[in-house]
Amino acid sequence: KNDSEVIAHDLNNFILNKYPNGIEFGQMQFFYNIYPKWKDIIRDKGIRSFCELYPHLFDIRSGNVPGSGFILPLHSIDSVSNQNRRERRRTRSSSRTSQTRHQNTSSSLTSTTSSSTTTT
Repeated sequence: KNDSEVIAHDLNNFILNKYPNGIEFGQMQFFYNIYPKWKDIIRDKGIRSFCELYPHLFDIRSGNVPGSGFILPLHSIDSVSNQNRRERRRTRSSSRTSQTRHQNTSSSLTSTTSSSTTTT
């Protein structure tokens, strides 16, 4: 993982644990107090731009005043990982099912062809 991904995960976990209903841009100091080394990296990109890099983790809402906004956490990192695992399993399972259907169809076509060949 690069620094930005680590920061996104730290921020996501922080918001989910401390502010599950979201955090205002103006409250980011609470995050920076716990993770001071991430402050300059986030500020260089801008909080809105940074969070927009991770749309699967954050939903950004504009505030009433220019430059203000609200960060809503969308998923925990664990739930995203679990969801990805479930999707991979489902894809594997559906491809197995489709292979089985194809084999069954091929078998029935072969037996139908054999029967019609023997009757002629």
